[in-house]
Amino acid sequence: MDLQQKLNKFAEDLKNKRLNLWQQAQILHEIKPSRYGCKCTLTDIARHIKRSRKWVHHRLILLSLPDEVKNAANKGLFNVADLEVIASLPKDKRQNASLRILKDKAAGKNPTTDDLKHKTTRQSVKKIQNLLRFMLKHGVEGLPPRLLAWCLGRIPDSEIHAELKDSLGDCKDDDPDLPFSGRD
Repeated sequence: MDLQQKLNKFAEDLKNKRLNLWQQAQILHEIKPSRYGCKCTLTDIARHIKRSRKWVHHRLILLSLPDEVKNAANKGLFNVADLEVIASLPKDKRQNASLRILKDKAAGKNPTTDDLKHKTTRQSVKKIQNLLRFMLKHGVEGLPPRLLAWCLGRIPDSEIHAELKDSLGDCKDDDPDLPFSGRD
């Protein structure tokens, strides 16, 4: 079977909901473009099967998890929400989170993964706050600390937009690379 045929069959199986998460991950691994000598990307594959690149990425993460987790996924013990939480974590935390979800499910508990998500978010915000404090304490001025304050929501988009225009000179209001419109 060539790549096009495999992609078509995969898309059909997805449409008919014949595959669990593990089976989806396995097929994605099997149809890696490099195996077929083509120059298409995972984004091209995602587009062909009418899924997002994020969808593809989440399933491929399963391949890097321990066998115990892979076996559980093959048995249908993971759902998409579990997988999204696992995928959002740093690599060194994925295995423990996966095992914790399995342990909760085996105990008949509905696994709560909110604390995993919040820890990651709080840690990131806390690190930004600490970095901002450090920069201000050591006299760093101008755009770098103001960008950190903007990330924390303490400065409106319009102010940063104006400062970027002043700093960069050639920054236009309609620049497609600008991460915001310049309006709050």
